[in-house]
Amino acid sequence: MPVASVALKTMSLPEFGEPTVMPLIPRATYEARIEALVARGLKAGFDGFVIYGDREHAANVAYLCGYDPRFEETLLVIVPGREAKLLVGNEGWGYAELCGGPYERVLYQTFSLPAQPRDRSDALPDILAACGLRSGHRIGAIGWKSFGAGDAGFGEA
Repeated sequence: MPVASVALKTMSLPEFGEPTVMPLIPRATYEARIEALVARGLKAGFDGFVIYGDREHAANVAYLCGYDPRFEETLLVIVPGREAKLLVGNEGWGYAELCGGPYERVLYQTFSLPAQPRDRSDALPDILAACGLRSGHRIGAIGWKSFGAGDAGFGEA
């Protein structure tokens, strides 16, 4: 259906005022979200989950643990019966602590920006094994990033 005419009109916006409280999501909410993921995953036969996040793909990680991966890539590893692990690079290290989510931080410098130190991280297969992931496990992957042989930590095992 063609538009016959268009008119531009000025309107005033309602007054919302200033916020009086800072909106915060309690840690217990994040813990419940992780528990729900684990429960659903166990019913589906999963042994664990890896959740990838970066600046453009932040929602899954932020929803589950409150960490917004705005500076670098991140990987949240969830294995039933274990504390969640959040793999972060150099710039995410301090920020992840401030977020106070239900996770233990793990330094994985491959996620660091170019030209930053990369000499204090274990290899990814070792980190994932320490998180509780094993060969033969059925792992749910949420989010994605293409890595291949030649990328630090990949194709070395």
